[in-house]
Amino acid sequence: VVVVVIVVVVIVVVVVVVAVVAVMAVVVGVAVLVVVVVVVLVVVGGEVTAMDTQGMLEQARQLKSELPENVIIKIPCTPEGLAATKVLTDEGVDTNVTLIFSASQALMAAKAGATYVSPFIGRIDDTGHDGMNLIAEIMETWSKYESITTKVLAASIRHPTHVLQCMQLGAHTATMPAKIFRQLMKHPLTDRGLEGFMRDWAEVEAAGKA
Repeated sequence: VVVVVIVVVVIVVVVVVVAVVAVMAVVVGVAVLVVVVVVVLVVVGGEVTAMDTQGMLEQARQLKSELPENVIIKIPCTPEGLAATKVLTDEGVDTNVTLIFSASQALMAAKAGATYVSPFIGRIDDTGHDGMNLIAEIMETWSKYESITTKVLAASIRHPTHVLQCMQLGAHTATMPAKIFRQLMKHPLTDRGLEGFMRDWAEVEAAGKA
């Protein structure tokens, strides 16, 4: 059941991403199409549902054997999850430790060998606190440990400003709804500028000066 659900989710995500990227390709070229497809699909995740270390390991191995090579195993940030992360890392399996709400959790996940850690900034905002503070704390912690190679994947993104702030603070990547991904490329002044240009160009063509 776990595998079926994950496969369906992965397929839906891929379809949405390909649709969005196809639009980008028309606007800004094939080079961006290739880059975005590679970057986005690299972080497709398959999530375990077991709560114990052994169960997580069994599900992770099953997911890796049945899903595409680029699927990264999502593990919750619990003592059992970090133990599973260490074993999977030793086996060469890429992991994403999720449900990170403190810099200490992120550091423990990094020490366990996680490929990615996912701080949930939107959920922190929901409690009346600033999720960006967590990103800042994690990146500050990372700066003290040159040996850390774990990437910070900002999660629970609620709006385009979240994405920009995460990148400004040094987060390596982010996961977001397709709507927000499209909003990153939009601006009303861009639309207005294009309308003005096309109107002026139509006048040039009408005057036979094109």
